[in-house]
Amino acid sequence: MKSKNLNTTASSNKSRWRTLAKLSGTVGLLATLITACETGIRQASTNAQQDPFAQTRVQPNFRFNVQRQSGNCPQTIGLWLFSLGFEGGADHTVVAETQAIASAPAKLVKSEKKRAEYEAPLRKEYASCVGQATSGLLSAYNFQFRSGKVYFRMDVSRDDGYREILYKGVSANRPYIHWRATE
Repeated sequence: MKSKNLNTTASSNKSRWRTLAKLSGTVGLLATLITACETGIRQASTNAQQDPFAQTRVQPNFRFNVQRQSGNCPQTIGLWLFSLGFEGGADHTVVAETQAIASAPAKLVKSEKKRAEYEAPLRKEYASCVGQATSGLLSAYNFQFRSGKVYFRMDVSRDDGYREILYKGVSANRPYIHWRATE
């Protein structure tokens, strides 16, 4: 009987040690995960206090100089322009960076097949601005500043070939236009 008890006791001790080892491994793993999570939360909190999108923010790929006639005007206004070419033409998407100078989201005020116009109220510091922003290279797009508002216009009616606005709207408080040009 004594040998049976010794075997049972030894077997029971092995089982306890295995359970303790598993528990120790699990506790160690949990402690590591908790530490990693706390470090990640602290890092995310620090980054969020600075600017959560600083690494992913993309600046406009075109800048228009604002020609001021009177009042306090921004020096420039940005425009994102993306083109995807195909045989005989291209699809274009343009997004105006009105959010940087406007106090509210832009809204569509005029819409035709080849023209669109948006307006947005200017921030207080720019409300007195009277001026415009145009570019010889991108003549289809222009900005007007007057009456406490910024107006963003696109007009492709004077260009040769087929030109048509496929869709337009406001996303992230910014006006956008998607249009197609073909020969």
